[in-house]
Amino acid sequence: MLSKKKMDYKKELLKKLKFQYDFEKLARDVYSKDIKKLTDKKVIKTIQSIIEDEKRHMIAVEEMIDIVKKTDLKVKEVKAGKGTKGKKLKIKRESTEHIKSKIFSVVKELEKRDCILISDTVGNYFKDIIDLLTLEKSHRFLYVSYNKVPKYTKATLKEHGVDPNKIIFVNCSGIPNNEDINLKPEELVKLSIVITETAKRIKNLFVLFDSLSSMPTYHTPQVITRFVSSVNDHAREKGYKIIWIVINESIPTTLYNQLCPLFDKVISLK
Repeated sequence: MLSKKKMDYKKELLKKLKFQYDFEKLARDVYSKDIKKLTDKKVIKTIQSIIEDEKRHMIAVEEMIDIVKKTDLKVKEVKAGKGTKGKKLKIKRESTEHIKSKIFSVVKELEKRDCILISDTVGNYFKDIIDLLTLEKSHRFLYVSYNKVPKYTKATLKEHGVDPNKIIFVNCSGIPNNEDINLKPEELVKLSIVITETAKRIKNLFVLFDSLSSMPTYHTPQVITRFVSSVNDHAREKGYKIIWIVINESIPTTLYNQLCPLFDKVISLK
């Protein structure tokens, strides 16, 4: 029988995973609805790719929920089911305080480093982003939303006490709106210019890139590494901070290994 402490943690972890699952499902449903209104074949192809990405994320979170329900929360290996290519998943027992302390470690690293890569899981990453934005309320953020419509990200942030009006959103989802800076995901040169110009206007800017895992859909590994290297070099030169998010389950290992040396610090929140 599980102790009360383990039961409380299990309940909290399942709540967190359910939150992530609902967020991925909302994104899938929104894109599925919007794609019916489109006529541009290239845009439709891009949105279809994003929908499939959201479906994969939902499968991964469902598997994690199933594992958490069955595990006693000790460190153990569980054989993965469909959608994880036969790899083994590890579930580690952690407290909510420990998770928050890992986000706090990111904040401390930002005091002395310019370019940080956060490696996270599909079940945790968006909640961790919320925690990061909550802890860094005193700074202005440029939020590059590479694979989700910012409208729904804003609603979720607002629900958790983060004022989205204090964040500048770059919408690279492929579905433009009247509220944000709209770019196509292929337009990396324009994205670099937006980051550069925003950094000129806003002192002590923090750039949050969500997420690197979506870039292989549109670009080769060579293009991605050149882009990341260039943006990081500019951040170091001009003195602003940039936080890149990568979702462990959604990026090729070879690309991840190529990217890691480009950052001042790589922090794993898995």
